Amino acid sequence: MQKMYYKLTFSQTAPLRISNGDVENTDSDLMLDSRGLPFIPGSSIAGVLRSFVPESEGEELFGYIGKDGKVQRESSILISDAVLPDICKRSDIRISHRDGVGINDRGTALDNAKYDFEVAEIAMQYTSILEWTGDTKSDQGAKQLNILTKIIERLESDGVSFGARTSRGYGSMDVFVQKREFDFGKGEINSADVLDEWLTFDPFAPDARWDMYSGQISKTAENYDVSGLIIEMEFKMAGSFAVRRYKECVSGKENLASSVPMKSAYGAPVIPGTSWAGVFRHHMLELARHISCPQDIRDDINLLFGVVRENNAKQKSNLYFSETTVEGGQSYTITRNALDRFTGAPVSQALYTSEWWQGGKGKLVIRCRERLTSLLGQLLAVSIIDLNLGLLTAGGSGSTGHGCVEILSLKVNHQDKTQALSRMDTTFLEVESK
Repeated sequence: MQKMYYKLTFSQTAPLRISNGDVENTDSDLMLDSRGLPFIPGSSIAGVLRSFVPESEGEELFGYIGKDGKVQRESSILISDAVLPDICKRSDIRISHRDGVGINDRGTALDNAKYDFEVAEIAMQYTSILEWTGDTKSDQGAKQLNILTKIIERLESDGVSFGARTSRGYGSMDVFVQKREFDFGKGEINSADVLDEWLTFDPFAPDARWDMYSGQISKTAENYDVSGLIIEMEFKMAGSFAVRRYKECVSGKENLASSVPMKSAYGAPVIPGTSWAGVFRHHMLELARHISCPQDIRDDINLLFGVVRENNAKQKSNLYFSETTVEGGQSYTITRNALDRFTGAPVSQALYTSEWWQGGKGKLVIRCRERLTSLLGQLLAVSIIDLNLGLLTAGGSGSTGHGCVEILSLKVNHQDKTQALSRMDTTFLEVESK
């Protein structure tokens, strides 16, 4: 028999949004532990890891309960909550409020559907312990370990996301894995030594000895699974931009501008995945309309981005958009007067100040769980080309020249497609299988 322990260290790369169901501070408050710190429940981790493999393999490793409730099998692994270290204090965390709005199946805002929610950002790492018990000499044990190995390798290679709106960049984590193995089948004398070692092993102790995990796979074009798509862009802001937050939504000084750019816990401006998804959805729908695509193609676009139907049935997005943190650049303010839309004259007592961000560089990652149809792939490719040309913009006031970007590099399934982008070749998403 063997016992294998995996120490999973999670590093946030985007705000975490896991709700406790309360609505005291916002419409969706964060789940906090007894110290007032965010954490990731073990049940959430187990659910995400189970989704990495087919249903039959998930049942083999994580157990199952039959439809009648009588046939069931216990999980072969134990997973602890992912918690922050003991030295972490409430002051080390930034919990902020963000706003959202419900949209219909056409991608437009619903009436009376505005909401807000809490997110947490922190530089410290979460730690979870995964324990597997089995016998690799048996067919079942060998099969389970093979499934677990695939899950662990995917964790280290691709990272993981927890909580709500993960397809829009929230809850993204990088993962570092360490391992400790105890084999009780190496003979009577050796087994006694292993047993003593196991009995003194505390996986939660800060000074516990761990071995490096040797099964890591790298993100290269040679080993990437091309059943889906991953698009990686590095870009620079060609001018100014802002995903705006308004004064009544931001705590701070009384002389704060009427609107300011949304920023991370570290003061850098951000473009949320929800904003990217919104502009790409709208642009693809507009392209489809201009080339007179039938309604079923437009329906396919909405299904690709996710919809909530009139009967409240939900279709999850097949596209993932990361949150972009813009590094570099600087802020500036503009004071203007609102104009009457009919006369063009200034409106009385309508002076306002806006804060904008000029310049900087950022990254955007778009993932698709499945290969796109040829037409949808070309519509997405044209949208990326238009982003590079300034015809698709990020943030507010795009019609007045804000939010333009210049793409510096483009990779599709880790293959460089920058030259294809510069040639405006709409087939750059068509990656050949291995």
